Amino acid sequence: MGERVGLELPELGQSRASAGLIAGEFECSICKSTLQDPFVTSCGHTFCYACLNTHLQHKNVCPACSSYLSKDHAFPNFLLGKVSKQVATEQGAANKAKHKLQDILQDAAPSLQAAEVEALLRVLTDRKQDLQQQQQVGSLELLRHFLQHSREHKAQRLQDLQGDLQILDQDIARLQQSSSAIGSAGPYQAHLTEGAGRVLAIKSLQDSLQQGLSLQQLLWSLASQANAGYVQHRLSDDEESSEMAPRQAPQTETYRSFTNPPATTSTSAHAIRVSKRRLASQLKVITHISQTGTRQSTSILSSIDFDRDALHFATAGVSKRISIYDFEAVVGNAGATTHRPTSELLTRSKLSCLAWSAGEAAHMISSDYEGLITLWDVASGNAVSEYEAHERRIWSIDFCKPSPDVFASGSDDGCVRVWSTQLASHVSQIPVKANVCCVSFSPTSAHSLAVASADHNVHLYDLRAPGTPVHVFSGHRKAVSHVQFNGQEQVVSASTDSTLRLWDMRDHAPVRTYSGHVNEKNFVGLSVNGDFIACGSETNEVFVYHSTMSKPLTHRLFAPPAAQTPAQQDASQFISAVAWRPASTTLLAASSQGAIRVMQLSE
Repeated sequence: MGERVGLELPELGQSRASAGLIAGEFECSICKSTLQDPFVTSCGHTFCYACLNTHLQHKNVCPACSSYLSKDHAFPNFLLGKVSKQVATEQGAANKAKHKLQDILQDAAPSLQAAEVEALLRVLTDRKQDLQQQQQVGSLELLRHFLQHSREHKAQRLQDLQGDLQILDQDIARLQQSSSAIGSAGPYQAHLTEGAGRVLAIKSLQDSLQQGLSLQQLLWSLASQANAGYVQHRLSDDEESSEMAPRQAPQTETYRSFTNPPATTSTSAHAIRVSKRRLASQLKVITHISQTGTRQSTSILSSIDFDRDALHFATAGVSKRISIYDFEAVVGNAGATTHRPTSELLTRSKLSCLAWSAGEAAHMISSDYEGLITLWDVASGNAVSEYEAHERRIWSIDFCKPSPDVFASGSDDGCVRVWSTQLASHVSQIPVKANVCCVSFSPTSAHSLAVASADHNVHLYDLRAPGTPVHVFSGHRKAVSHVQFNGQEQVVSASTDSTLRLWDMRDHAPVRTYSGHVNEKNFVGLSVNGDFIACGSETNEVFVYHSTMSKPLTHRLFAPPAAQTPAQQDASQFISAVAWRPASTTLLAASSQGAIRVMQLSE
């Protein structure tokens, strides 16, 4: 604000656009007038004291960004107050000068000669033409930007279509090769001596041909062994030649499973992946849990997580409570209309994240909007300790599995801090210089920490030398909201550019980009379970991707309970958190309405 003190209002006759820009700098966004007794909030926005005070009497959120806000988090800005008063005074003087000029012209008009009137008209006409020209230039520039944006959009669509055509051409070529191979007995005879098992498979195919099956029928028989949905994914998948090897058409893949040599370790792993992909084609809802007695604005569940043994799961959100459920009890009573939590922990502030300890089964940490971290003993329902961790809202916390006493936190204050449950203060601090949205420890190393931030990047740190990141993964176009390790060699990130990305930690290179869900402004969750990657969408759907495919493996609408009427459904609903149950294909998903679904990935 100090830099604006030296700015002067434009003299009479300067561009009104410039004057409006200067005036707008000192305008209250509530009353749309020049700031009176300006107060600045903890989130960095400024309002008139009277306007802000009236607003906070009805709602404890910032009028500009909707962050949590109370009267204790607003402070007077005396310097800006002086500047705004000066601006108001100068604006008044400028307005008086304009009125004075009009009065002078009206008084002098009767005594003006024809030549003087003509000269005055020329000046005013020139000024009018200048203003019209400026307006026309601005309109043309706006039109140019619009046309340029439209062209870029059309060019991107053309590129996508060309990629789809290329994929189709490749599939047609492979299918023709497969048809030629099946039509000839030679390729089967060439492999007869390579294994008794393969001899039987080849003999089966030859018998099918001898029994009079047409080529079309045989191909259909082979294709029926593949997942029906895989063809659609294969045709619509992005062609990423620099990041992944071309995939085989389902018919060719099935045929080569008979004719190729016995699988090596790598091909066995690929076969297992293909098998998983085929068996998992839909999300089946086992049961649902709905919160009762809460308003929509206070029901958003921001975090959901399983405990160490996957026997219990907990949820947390803006309702200022942690709800703990017995998983087996919930699933075992799937037909029930309501599921009560086994216990609840109440907090003073809205909760942003929770994480179970990998060591003590009954220990859990939670973070809130006030920058506080609480270590809980779930068995007793008591808080073991509290940490005044950050100056601003904490978005993410995570326990370290190899070192269960260690956990990390990330906040809007641009810092990552590493803690120990045995100490009262943090043991390490990493300045990221951007809002930290997510922190995630490696499941195999106590030294590797991945950080997702609002600078569009994923930062990978070695905690033994935290001063500089080991690598910064760049590629997202907007803020990175989530990050998780996938084993010890890969990292998965989610961004509000509506994509997920898979990164290779050895080569420090992107492997694949996943798209299909919609995520532009909210935290929609991310959970990784081997080859399966789950996330939410702002279309109120749960999406599951397979690590080898860029398009969704399956997705399911988070349909409201039958008891909810259509009038109660809100188009702004979104999925807010997801979590895989360890070592299974069971998925938990939570919504902005406070509802929970237990889903099963099945055929």
